[in-house]
Amino acid sequence: MHLGAQDVTARVALLEGESLAPGGRMFAQLLLNAPAHAVHGDRVVLRDQSAQRTLGGGQVLDPFAPPRNRRREARLAQLRALNQPSLERALPELLARIVNGLDPQALERQFNRPRGSWQLPATALEIATRQGLRLFGREHWNALGETLLAALQRFHDEQPDELGPDRDRLRRYALPQLERPVFIALLEQALAAGNIETSGPWLHRPDHRVRLSDAEEMLKARLWPLLEAGRFDPPWVRDLARELGVEETQMRQLLRKLARLGLLQQVVKDLFYPESTIRQLAGHVLQLEAQSGVIRAATFRDRIQLGRKRSIQLLEHFDRIGFTRRFGNERKVRHDSALATEARPE
Repeated sequence: MHLGAQDVTARVALLEGESLAPGGRMFAQLLLNAPAHAVHGDRVVLRDQSAQRTLGGGQVLDPFAPPRNRRREARLAQLRALNQPSLERALPELLARIVNGLDPQALERQFNRPRGSWQLPATALEIATRQGLRLFGREHWNALGETLLAALQRFHDEQPDELGPDRDRLRRYALPQLERPVFIALLEQALAAGNIETSGPWLHRPDHRVRLSDAEEMLKARLWPLLEAGRFDPPWVRDLARELGVEETQMRQLLRKLARLGLLQQVVKDLFYPESTIRQLAGHVLQLEAQSGVIRAATFRDRIQLGRKRSIQLLEHFDRIGFTRRFGNERKVRHDSALATEARPE
């Protein structure tokens, strides 16, 4: 491949068929054996390995082509949108088709044009995410918001006794195709508008409530001091039922309902921790990471003065709810998680 003064060995991956006849045109991706500097609109010449015969030529559309899924219809539609002489003419179609929005900095490099030199369409939105700005078409962004609210309402209809999902569960349920920073920006917009509310880590529509009966309120008042007194080692369902003289099934149902209300978290079957205790444990995890850079089961066990089995159960629970991420035998805190923000000392 000859591009300006560069001469790089490449393989050609045709995207719209198995072969290309002389004089034909087709989208293709060049797999280079060495880095090359290219921007949108650059012309390339393809010659054989001896550089004696010219095989064809082309124009660069995307210098940051994906390594996978290159032949999918969504990718081909993106290339058709890029097949325009200028960024301004390509933007409207790109904004309508890019699921996770466009990165303005990537566009600057792709088209070799500083941000101040190009104009956004009137229908474009600049959305701030935790990883920088993303550009969306207004219609597409509004449709994502409507999908989010409809999915949350559907969750309430399917699980009327649950207060709602947490943030990561809602993303998997409603919009799994969205990158996490984009989903969080969409969710924060819905929260700011009052279309979604939070109760602890749980998300729900403003009019959705899970309420305790009078008998359940009375039983909660009796069991709550026992849970708080247990601190990092609260009593199991069977112990609470025996202590308060109720059936295990009744106790289990109430604790699960309290978990759905966001007052408890179930770490393993029949073992529930109050939210305040979970935040204290999360605070210890944050301190351990600040001291050592990682969290290890042994140091966490020593910090909370419990056995290894319970310590691992707690750490695995933190993995499941998105507070920590495991790497081999060590863990790191996901600092963008809601629990990390709540447990972090002021």
